Amino acid sequence: MIITRDTLDRTIKLDLDTGRAESIEAAEQLAGKRVLQIVIGDGVASSATAQAALLTVVNAGARAFRGGVNITGSLNWEVTTRWAAGQPVAEALSGLGGTVIAPDELNSQHPTVIVGHMSEVPVGSVRLCGWRCCVAGGVVVRCCARQRRGLKMSSNWTRPRC
Repeated sequence: MIITRDTLDRTIKLDLDTGRAESIEAAEQLAGKRVLQIVIGDGVASSATAQAALLTVVNAGARAFRGGVNITGSLNWEVTTRWAAGQPVAEALSGLGGTVIAPDELNSQHPTVIVGHMSEVPVGSVRLCGWRCCVAGGVVVRCCARQRRGLKMSSNWTRPRC
């Protein structure tokens, strides 16, 4: 197979360019070890915005993390957003390339995205939490108790206070 700019995966190219892999085969093997974990917390079932974020993270993650996208958490509800409306969430996420796992299967060596509110922050090499307030929102690396409860923005609107 001839490799062109249209057929070479960007992650594999990055591993080759940075020297983490010396061949395409080695880069593909390295890419196969990259796993994304997603934990679904409370409040996602009742929020169209959170549902869209969850579906988007799984869809994009399945393309970027060749080792897979593992999902756990609150899975007993049906999607209400247009993208997968009426489907059980586990079915919708599996259709996008996700794999449902048990909570005790989370691995501290893999990055974890938390969608929704959590009483405890799960394990992960990097933990990303979404936050929103009025019309502002974002993703933060440091997940704090206030973000788990629903972040309140500071009065000067420059950054969230934890």
